[in-house]
Amino acid sequence: MSERHDDDDDDENNIDNAFSSLENNCLKILLNSLVLFTRNKRIFSLIFTLTVLPLSFLRFSLSFSCHAIKNHIYSLEALAGYALTRFESQHVREESRANALSLLRLKFLYFPPSYLLSLVAAITTVNSAHSAVHNRRFTLQSAIASVKLTWKRPLVTTICIYVVLVLYSQLFFVSAAVTGNNSLSTVPTLFVWAVGSVLQVHLMAVLGLALVVSVLEDRFGFDAVRVGSGMMEGRMVCGWFLSFWFALMSGLIGWGWEKLMAAMMDGEDFWKGNKWTVVMGSWEKVGLICLHGIEVVWSYVVTTVFYCECRKRHAIAYGFLAQAYQHILFMLMASDMTLGFAGILRETPKIFSKNLRLMASLTLLNLLLLSLFFLSNVFSTKPFISDLVTKAFLIPVTDPKSTEFAYLLIGLMQDLRVFIGLEWAYAIVITATSLFLSTATIIASAATYGGESLFFKELLLSTLKSLKRPFFTWFYITLLGLGYSFLVLENLLPMMLIIQQPIASKALLITIGILASILYNYLAVIWALAFVISVLEEKCGIEALGKAAQIVKGMQLLGFGLNIVFTVSSSILFQALRLMTIKQSTVLPIVIGLLVVNSICLVKMFWWMAYTVFYYQCKETHGEEVESQDRILYSKVPTAPILNEP
Repeated sequence: MSERHDDDDDDENNIDNAFSSLENNCLKILLNSLVLFTRNKRIFSLIFTLTVLPLSFLRFSLSFSCHAIKNHIYSLEALAGYALTRFESQHVREESRANALSLLRLKFLYFPPSYLLSLVAAITTVNSAHSAVHNRRFTLQSAIASVKLTWKRPLVTTICIYVVLVLYSQLFFVSAAVTGNNSLSTVPTLFVWAVGSVLQVHLMAVLGLALVVSVLEDRFGFDAVRVGSGMMEGRMVCGWFLSFWFALMSGLIGWGWEKLMAAMMDGEDFWKGNKWTVVMGSWEKVGLICLHGIEVVWSYVVTTVFYCECRKRHAIAYGFLAQAYQHILFMLMASDMTLGFAGILRETPKIFSKNLRLMASLTLLNLLLLSLFFLSNVFSTKPFISDLVTKAFLIPVTDPKSTEFAYLLIGLMQDLRVFIGLEWAYAIVITATSLFLSTATIIASAATYGGESLFFKELLLSTLKSLKRPFFTWFYITLLGLGYSFLVLENLLPMMLIIQQPIASKALLITIGILASILYNYLAVIWALAFVISVLEEKCGIEALGKAAQIVKGMQLLGFGLNIVFTVSSSILFQALRLMTIKQSTVLPIVIGLLVVNSICLVKMFWWMAYTVFYYQCKETHGEEVESQDRILYSKVPTAPILNEP
């Protein structure tokens, strides 16, 4: 009995010691960050005055301006719902739309200076804090030089951070909407809000550390996110506490600002015509603006100190000599590259001749499955489409008060539900089949390219065993693609609404569409290579994306060329689908569609084979470099002491 009592006491002591250690570590980081301000008082004051304070002013000015416009839009929308006639309601909604356009213009005008100041503030503050940690002098000239040298990496990383946060917000609001209740009175809603809050705190900690990594190391984008997530191992709770601390500070400042604006709006009409006014004369506003600026600088400094602690804990060495060695090794390997873009295209067809039986069986399986799905989709949905078209033509000419109109409308809705259900089912089946066939194509291409003997049955079994990793990577790639599309549309739609001239609007749409397509094909190099890595290596998801970003350095233009060739070829083939509208024959459109689907299938199969060859070329050029980086990541090396630490 006494032994059990002693064990309980030991467990309680261990828990107390763990919490005490966590509290001491977090407080130590916060206190050390405050000490850093005294080491570089001049440079921190300049950063605060020149970047952070104007940034804080712009943010609060935008918030104040939008608050007045939003209130007016809400009042107009409420008034439109109580309008007596349709003409009055339409007139009120047109005014509300004009106000919404002015709100979009306002946000669009505020975004460039706010983002520029935020980027400069992050780079200069992180570099200044890092120099203070290691007792190095940091001047204004050093800050300007750091911005010139490193602005590209944080720029790409902030875009990735934005995509992740947008996806999280959409997922969170969808989950909250599924519960069916916005209050916290129900258990499902409370659970969604609790899990969402914890996930948000975790994302803030990881993404903040990723931004610091992109500033201080030669990493960017999701590679920086991967490194930041790995560095938090063993310090996760401390990172959560620091993230929650600054989220609480931001929430309190935002709550104070909302209260101040609500008090100012009571009994005072800030809306006069289409003009908006910003009054910044009260001490309360100035105090909140300065407090927000201090919170921004402090958060960057604390995250930098936390980064240094994690770096010391994991003994990560990213010194100048290691980076110089890796750069020289990269240049030597790049100069020894044997295959270019044309070489990859020449090497890919040779895979067929090396193992003709296996590749022919796989090609036949691709064509048979996709042809079967195409024909079954056409013949199963054709009756519903004909019925939908017939009822859609009959409804406008039918008396709305008759029973025939009700029957037509009910039948139309039923056919529409069945049609959507069938299309969703086919989309899921085709996606799963395409994922399986793409994985099989990569495995067969890799085995043939490496000179290994592989039978068709072994290929199918190997594909089934390794399908889990490509699925997770495909899921991440799909989320990234959706986030990229949302980002493009979010910036395109306000500009389309602002520009009223049709010719200028079409020109802008075409220009942005071309630029967005080029950027998408450039980003898709890493995504496609990550999918190949997840098939051939024991990596998936973010880890596969990070590995792809590492080995593709210096060779991304080759992958970009492959994507352009595939995109152009697929676009040309898709144009042939217009011939399916030929009404003189019922068989010819199906034959044309079948030929187009099979041709696209062959092009996609050739594309995955080319990317497999491209993967091996990247491995031959960068494989040793990646392995040396992995060894450097976890090698025990001495690090500089942090803040006079004994």
